[in-house]
Amino acid sequence: MRNYEWRIKDMKKEKRILIVDDDRLSVMALKKILGNHDFKTFCAYNGNEALESLSENPDINIILLDLVMPELNGIKTFSKLKTNEKFKDIPIIVLTARVLKEEKEWLEKNGCFAYLEKPFDMEKLFELINQLYLN
Repeated sequence: MRNYEWRIKDMKKEKRILIVDDDRLSVMALKKILGNHDFKTFCAYNGNEALESLSENPDINIILLDLVMPELNGIKTFSKLKTNEKFKDIPIIVLTARVLKEEKEWLEKNGCFAYLEKPFDMEKLFELINQLYLN
């Protein structure tokens, strides 16, 4: 068993993650992997669905957010989350194939916890999740 696997299983905090991505295969893969590690996952396929899901499930404690999505893209979604009193403190990990230096800098400056480029290393994602849950 890899190191990150046992650390995640020992966490005391309830693990509730919202996955926001328009790529249904990516969402299902993350949902399966995280579910195998006792995470309760919620899924949204655009920013509007993400905001609805958060309103219905206020105990979500991490958001995995893609940037390129229809209706309400990731940057606009991020901005809405960070300016909403109810959601502004939820850590956001951006998972995206779009790599723009200015965008990454803006996200970091405005409170993005981490930015991973697709395809990303699952172990790196688990390390970031551990940082959030173990602190």
